[in-house]
Amino acid sequence: MFQTLHVNEFPKCGGTWLCKVLAQGLGWRFDDNAYPWFGNSLIKHHRLTLPGIQPKRVITLVRDPRDVAVSFFHYSRSLKSDSAFNSGIVALMAEDVFKAEQSEEEALERFVTHMVKDPVFPRFTWGQFYGHAAREGSHFVRYEDLRADTFGTLVRACEALGQSFDPAKLQSAVAAHDIGRVLAAREDGDDPRKYFVRSGKVGEGMEVLSRRSLKQIEADAGTLLQRFGYQ
Repeated sequence: MFQTLHVNEFPKCGGTWLCKVLAQGLGWRFDDNAYPWFGNSLIKHHRLTLPGIQPKRVITLVRDPRDVAVSFFHYSRSLKSDSAFNSGIVALMAEDVFKAEQSEEEALERFVTHMVKDPVFPRFTWGQFYGHAAREGSHFVRYEDLRADTFGTLVRACEALGQSFDPAKLQSAVAAHDIGRVLAAREDGDDPRKYFVRSGKVGEGMEVLSRRSLKQIEADAGTLLQRFGYQ
């Protein structure tokens, strides 16, 4: 019988990294935003609800919304409108965020306003996603804990989900996808387009976001900041 685990996240919380590590560690296939036809697989989603999927088979990945905003901003700037999936956010960035007369700081502030007031993709905010009733019953994993102790955090996740694993194989997968190694390769001149991570930094949002942007994000997140330890 085939097995499936699901990772559900607000975009730019580290889902691709988590899925690559865990899929390799389990020896499963990684299906990105798609349902599998056969075989053991790990599936990543950005959905408010996952109809028909048992919460006990879901990892909900969460990251500080201030860091998410900065990561999502840079990611959206690099997107090309080569698919309907990207077209909305690409049009927004071209028409309303990255205007010639605006500095990067101004563009970032406009982007954050859209994220919390009029989101294009996804059509919900960070606060709406993590505050949704559909999150209950899933196993929460914090991005920050993954950065601090990737192996230990994944071991705890597998145990909480009742998923068997080979510790040596999981440790090997953690080493193969180590973010520090990836960033070092980028600094050595390797092609950055090969990688799924831009900086992976914890706390970047507090360093670069304006006071106005911070207040907007914190208002959207509300008590969830305290719940997840982001106060």
